[in-house]
Amino acid sequence: MMLRDKPGAEEQARLVEVDEVAKALIADFSSHPALDWTEANVNRGRVLSILMQRRFLSLGFTPLYDMAIDALATADGGDDCRPVLRRILRQEYDDKTPTTHREDLVTDLVALGATRDAVLETQPSSATRRTVEVLLELLVKSEEWALHRIQVLALVWFAAEVLVSMEYEMLWPAMQALGLRRDKKDLEARGGGTVSVFYFPHMGHDKPRFRLSGRWPTLDSWSHADKIAHCLRNAVLDGPGNGADHCCAVLRRCTAAKRAFYDQFPRVENGWAPND
Repeated sequence: MMLRDKPGAEEQARLVEVDEVAKALIADFSSHPALDWTEANVNRGRVLSILMQRRFLSLGFTPLYDMAIDALATADGGDDCRPVLRRILRQEYDDKTPTTHREDLVTDLVALGATRDAVLETQPSSATRRTVEVLLELLVKSEEWALHRIQVLALVWFAAEVLVSMEYEMLWPAMQALGLRRDKKDLEARGGGTVSVFYFPHMGHDKPRFRLSGRWPTLDSWSHADKIAHCLRNAVLDGPGNGADHCCAVLRRCTAAKRAFYDQFPRVENGWAPND
């Protein structure tokens, strides 16, 4: 994966526009009350109600990526980004590890106090189902190929990587208060608990490290979000003049869908409770 030559002023302005919109949306999303947790205000039942519903968004990761790969199958003169998405998708079921990421998610839920029966008996709420539907709808082609390419990459980058890392980062104080630990060093420092095998690792490898318009170091330091951002950067630069605006519109729709998911957990006197 090689970065293009330094973009011209007009092209750079497109990338800056996307960066600024993404920055504002991340700030808005992270201010959602249902993500406002400290170790002092934790209620195990309410945290688990959020995480067990959010499990269904994680289960939607695989079909989202599969459909994105299909959508990018038609070459339009740009880079073929399908190998990037395939590598990320294969890590969900890596033969080098004894368990899948989905199994690791349940392992962390159990460590937080959920029972396996509770996990298996939980059904997605109407709000959760609608969030999954909205994200999948963004994969439907309704524009020219160059714009659809931008739309698919923006969706995967923002909804499946950037916002996911933000969600786990915001929820981490609650998970830490309930016994999850970053690593063995954190485990020893806190005198017990369980090392996270899903939530904390995903905070790191999903988190964006670089701006689309900024300087990019070597590939070795790129996160999942950065690898997809590289593809999106090139798609915006290669695309039509309204590509950046279209990208920003997709980012807004992704954020609205994720906020709607957390809206189902309204504030009550001592914390949070699901709407349904």
